[in-house]
Amino acid sequence: MSEDQAYKGNASSGNGGNDFNALDFMIQQALVALSTATYVQIVTAPYDASGAAIEAGTAGPIGFVDVQPLVNQLDGYGKAVPHGTVYRLKYHRYGSGSGAFIADPVKDDIGIMVVSDRDLSVVKSTEKQGNPGSRRKFDKADGTYFGCPIQGTPSQFFAWLSEGFKLVDAFGNTIIGTSNGVEINGALIDQNGDVITKKGVDLDNHTHNQGVDSHGDTEQPTDPPNTGS
Repeated sequence: MSEDQAYKGNASSGNGGNDFNALDFMIQQALVALSTATYVQIVTAPYDASGAAIEAGTAGPIGFVDVQPLVNQLDGYGKAVPHGTVYRLKYHRYGSGSGAFIADPVKDDIGIMVVSDRDLSVVKSTEKQGNPGSRRKFDKADGTYFGCPIQGTPSQFFAWLSEGFKLVDAFGNTIIGTSNGVEINGALIDQNGDVITKKGVDLDNHTHNQGVDSHGDTEQPTDPPNTGS
């Protein structure tokens, strides 16, 4: 019988050599059946309890995602045996009380799935304390998605600086918090609420040059505001 036709388990020739080796093999096989944490990829982006897609940035309840574990299983020959899709996992969102920072996962994101030691289904559905839904333990079905430990360079982000903060969106708009106030695309709103344009014009205190006519009784067009005046 060829290698492709024969079944080969995970035990080696030494596993049955003595009672300790045999017991150790059984323990290791039992541990392999436990899920704890692993890298996964989002297969289906967030959807609500009815299965409808959740639009990015929606201020609604946390939904569900489907994920694909990325670390394959191996058979006795060392050949890859990919995991199947894990469906309907809750995902993590930074929040407290009635406030939240919404950056929900999107398709193809890679993050970590952390698995509970007991069946979470009852608590997930009721959002209250309750008994485990079954006697399963360390099962991938009771995982929660946390992202994103693997990500390229972001095109939009919020960052705390050593002093202040910086927010950049995908269109290049920039908001920076400084000791002088908040800069928005180069314009400054100082801590008194005064607005100073990127060109240095104070909108609350500036002057214009205006021409005069020969009689002094007709308004003339004004020049742009004087910087710093």
